Amino acid sequence: MSYTSICRLPPKGDMIKDHVEYGVYRNAWGGAMVIWKSLWEKYCRQSDEDKFPLGGDLEPLWGLTGRDDVELWEKFLLQVTCDGVIFRSKAIPLLAKCFDAFTEEHAEALEGKVWHGVEMAEDLRKLHEEFPEDDVFLIATSVSGICGADNPLYIPE
Repeated sequence: MSYTSICRLPPKGDMIKDHVEYGVYRNAWGGAMVIWKSLWEKYCRQSDEDKFPLGGDLEPLWGLTGRDDVELWEKFLLQVTCDGVIFRSKAIPLLAKCFDAFTEEHAEALEGKVWHGVEMAEDLRKLHEEFPEDDVFLIATSVSGICGADNPLYIPE
């Protein structure tokens, strides 16, 4: 099954082999996909027939980071949930607040759906207490059921 995790990257060594996972959230659809789909529907959707283009053209979604009408916390969540985006531990309090803001704004839409944002915000706050300096983290998604990788930092050759 797919999952999302918060990974601490090693200060030295091999990022792929030596990272440490904190907070593993089963079913990766409860993380980035919830954010992406919600932002797509809020900002990119042109009509009722315009569905989230899973596997299609997501350029309008990625373009949201450059738009003035998109909230800063929405841009931050969009960027941090993209593959390979890292952040320092000093950004963790802001990131936790972004997950809180998303949960609050989308409470009705999230009802009855898989959403890991609440747990992720809690775990991020705990990580910040443990690693308040310049440690480096990322949010990784492992779709092991699809690509066969059991490592969220898997890079196909």
